[in-house]
Formats: sequence, structure tokens, C-alpha cells
Amino acid sequence: MPRNVVLAIGVILFGILAFDMMGILVRAAAVVVAQFCFYTALTKIEFATAGVLGFSGPIFIAALSVSLLGHRVGIWRWGRSASALSGG
Repeated sequence: MPRNVVLAIGVILFGILAFDMMGILVRAAAVVVAQFCFYTALTKIEFATAGVLGFSGPIFIAALSVSLLGHRVGIWRWGRSASALSGG
């Protein structure tokens, strides 16, 4: 389905403008700044620390998704997070 048709359907059905150029540009600029800060920080810390932060990221995402986004995280996911923290 062409992109214009999808945008038109979104505007007609939901009564909103589905293409917000300013929002897209602001988000793109934020991603560029975040990536620049991330790679700059990697040059300032030890390799082992960077590896630990990279591998423990999903654990923090699962923990923060409950309080920040209101998502429901099941017992199996918490169990795997505890197992990952214990090294298992």
C-alpha cells in the first residue's frame, strides 16, 4: 500500500495528522546527540565496564518498563533477569 494512502487513512480514521515533520526532526536530532554521547562515553571507560553495561541493558529495561511505562513483566522474565544477574 503506498505511503500516501496509509497517511490519508490515518488522517481520515483518527482525525490526526499522521506525518509530523517537526516531531520527526526533533527525534532524529535527539538520536544523533544520544549516539554521539554514547560513543564518546565508550572511549572514556574500560572495555570490561562497557561490556557489562551492554549486556545488562535488557535487565534494566525490564525493570524500568514497569515503573516508567506501566508494562506487566511476568515471573519468567524476572526469573531470567535474576539468573542473568547471578551469572547463570
